[in-house]
Amino acid sequence: MVIIIPAFNEGERIGAVIASVLALGKVVVVDDGSADDTGAVARRAGAVVLRHVINRGQGAALQTGMEFALRILQAEVIAHFDADGQMRSEDLERAGLRLQEQGEGIVLGSRFLGCAALKPTTLKPTDQGMTFSRLLVLQGGLIFTKIFSGVAVTDTHNGLRVMTAETAKKLKLTLDRMAHASEILDLIKVHEIRLSEVPIVVSYRIDKVGQSNWGMFPIVRDLLKKRLIG
Repeated sequence: MVIIIPAFNEGERIGAVIASVLALGKVVVVDDGSADDTGAVARRAGAVVLRHVINRGQGAALQTGMEFALRILQAEVIAHFDADGQMRSEDLERAGLRLQEQGEGIVLGSRFLGCAALKPTTLKPTDQGMTFSRLLVLQGGLIFTKIFSGVAVTDTHNGLRVMTAETAKKLKLTLDRMAHASEILDLIKVHEIRLSEVPIVVSYRIDKVGQSNWGMFPIVRDLLKKRLIG
């Protein structure tokens, strides 16, 4: 497994994140124009480090990492994992086992899998530290995805994914920033890729809770722009 970690100014945390997943496969960190020592720390921790000279966004970083994993490392399995320390290595391992055992094209992490209904009045155990407003935004994302992509998933913007090389070749990301998560679901639908979800835990950092709420607007803008004008 080649684990791709897009990172922007995560020098304080990236070393521990790499250490937590290093036993699961080869780690490739894409330093997305960081102003701190993210790249240097990642290299010392045992990762292969690629660097964008300027900050291009998470979608662009993942695309760079996938191209490197496919062309240079000849990866058979590729994973996406976040750099901020909010995800768990055991969830990544479980997703990898699911891919191997069930023969899916891609396995997606979900904070809400198994919930009978996503009710904003009840935060689930897998939503550690999630705010009410953040949960509302994620529910809006589910509705948007069902309308425009037609893909039935329980979590639309989750950064933990494990996929085969054949799937990765089909996921050519053109949306550089956070809209890439919805673009991935679009491509899954277009290419009829078999998918499944596994439950994961995301423990939100205090300094990042709610940070992405306003970011939903440029995500919708980018998606609509792509669909309307290509």
